[in-house]
Amino acid sequence: MRSQLHRLFVATGLAAAALLGTAASSSAQVVRDHRQNPPPAAPPPAAPPPAAAPPAAPPRPVDYGPREAPPPVREERHEERRAGYVWIAGRWDWRRPERRWTWTPGRWDRERIGKRWREPRWEPRDGTYVLVEGDWIDAPVPRYPTGAPPALRDERPGVRAGFVWTRGRWDWQAGNWQWISGHWERERSQQRWTEGRWELRGDHWEWNDGRWADVPKAPPLDQPPPPPPREETRAGRGHVFVAGHWSWENGKYVWQRGQRVRIQPGMHYEPGQWVQRDGAWSFNDGGWVSDAPPSPPPGEYRPPAGGPRPSAPPPPSREERTETRSGYVWARGHQEWRGDHWEWIAGHWEPQRAQLTWYDGRWEQRGNEWIYVEGGWR
Repeated sequence: MRSQLHRLFVATGLAAAALLGTAASSSAQVVRDHRQNPPPAAPPPAAPPPAAAPPAAPPRPVDYGPREAPPPVREERHEERRAGYVWIAGRWDWRRPERRWTWTPGRWDRERIGKRWREPRWEPRDGTYVLVEGDWIDAPVPRYPTGAPPALRDERPGVRAGFVWTRGRWDWQAGNWQWISGHWERERSQQRWTEGRWELRGDHWEWNDGRWADVPKAPPLDQPPPPPPREETRAGRGHVFVAGHWSWENGKYVWQRGQRVRIQPGMHYEPGQWVQRDGAWSFNDGGWVSDAPPSPPPGEYRPPAGGPRPSAPPPPSREERTETRSGYVWARGHQEWRGDHWEWIAGHWEPQRAQLTWYDGRWEQRGNEWIYVEGGWR
């Protein structure tokens, strides 16, 4: 009985809940007005007026670039050459915000084969200056340089016994100058090293390699002896100082130091000297010379009796090439009259004689004829 009543109450509650839900849903639907002229809807509220915009900034002037040429290019000091690099010079740049010129320093840039650097430049266009940037452009590599090489670098190798220093030089490589450092070469007997050099040939420069050449027996005229170095000349009592001199050995001058020698009574010492002879330099040795007055000249030579005597001067003497010979004096050759013609008598060596001096013979005009005065010692 109780269970039946319980089921009845539950069913009654469910029915009442359903009825309440239906009433609520019918009240939530939109009510449509089917009248022909419904009343107008109320207008929406007006929007507030927009805020006033801030005043616009005055327009900035347009910077069209510099109107004046850039200042002169600055002088930049840098090493003369860096192997494998090209120097890019500094330039002036225009800074728009500050409206002023600023300097951009130069720099080294690695070189490029078959290219060359074209420098930037400022060009006037329509009343202002415009920068044309620098760039690498194609350039055929010339075989020979058209400009002179740079100045040689200062190399101070010092002295090394038995070796000769071959100085450094500039070489032309891939269209640029490259420095090649000097080096030591072992000396060669009776030879000397001649440095190479760049020579201008037409419109370009060519390199002549250095070489070893045979040493001349006597110094050529374009290699005069150097000035003598300063020496201590004090000799002391009973002695005289004989000054040093340059000698020619193995293609170069070698200094022979002076020395003290004992005084020779009645004599004085004549120092040796370098003289030009037969297209080269020759050294005449020094020696003791008597203080006594010279003896009279040797006797005269005349043509044989009955023969004609020369009335005209003799022909010029011939050129004789001789070398210095220690202990001897060269007696020069001369022209000799043979009655109807001149005949050349070659020179010869005379052994040097102590306290005597050799005088060469000579022709002298006396009246209408020429007389030969013989040479000799005196």
